[in-house]
Amino acid sequence: MATPAEPGRNLYVKVYEGNIPAKDLLDSDPYVQVTVGDETVETPVDDDTTKPRWNWSHTFQNVTPDARMKFHVYGDDATDVDDDLGSIQMTVRQFLYNNEDKRQTIHAGDSRIDVKARWEA
Repeated sequence: MATPAEPGRNLYVKVYEGNIPAKDLLDSDPYVQVTVGDETVETPVDDDTTKPRWNWSHTFQNVTPDARMKFHVYGDDATDVDDDLGSIQMTVRQFLYNNEDKRQTIHAGDSRIDVKARWEA
């Protein structure tokens, strides 16, 4: 007999700030693309910096602990394809393990971003 699927919950994700490699001479125009399950959203672009402060948040709906979670850092490029500055992925369960609602630093390639996530009631 199959076990019933775990119901989805709402997952709050906050992207605080980062330390991003320079791609345009001395700086970058970084943003983070966050994917949880099938939904992808983006922080605003923080222009002309390698130390962005996004302080951005989003609540993902109907998420299970085994859903894939990906943080992908890009540098906005008005004249060409956006620069890939690194990414990291894991399950929601792996990300939250002993870290629910705690700010943590994750490394996405050469980029570092400070984020947190928590289940919402």
